[in-house]
Amino acid sequence: MALVFARHAPGQADVNTEFSPAHIMETLKHFNQLRKYEFGDLTALFCNLDHDQNQTWKNLIAGHYPQDVQDEIKRTIVHALTQKNENGQPDPIPISFDWKGPRGTVTVKYHSAGTKNGPSFEISLGFDPPIRVALRQRRERAKQNKSKRK
Repeated sequence: MALVFARHAPGQADVNTEFSPAHIMETLKHFNQLRKYEFGDLTALFCNLDHDQNQTWKNLIAGHYPQDVQDEIKRTIVHALTQKNENGQPDPIPISFDWKGPRGTVTVKYHSAGTKNGPSFEISLGFDPPIRVALRQRRERAKQNKSKRK
């Protein structure tokens, strides 16, 4: 499965970047634009996937992660993105992902406000990881290689 992810889908860097402190407000904006959030939608928007790429992405993740794992990740994302501060303003909580969990599991940890960037969630998945390199970098590399061949 990792080879398929490498060619057609966002990578670990994309997923972690979209939910990082630096990009969490952009991800919240995408979340608020969706009429109905489905697992994988935010990454597709973050990576600017076209219709065909989005369909490939959705098929890949549907075949890779069981429904209960998708539901737990989605529940955590929704919870993190819908947080508000004491003034009622959006205050989404960043999320980091790793693929080092026990095989076939999903574990969610909450880190309190005492951490460097404030509170955060950590989702650890026991599944084959997507490629480490961001899709954007792979697209640029492919574009450069294509222009060199001309």
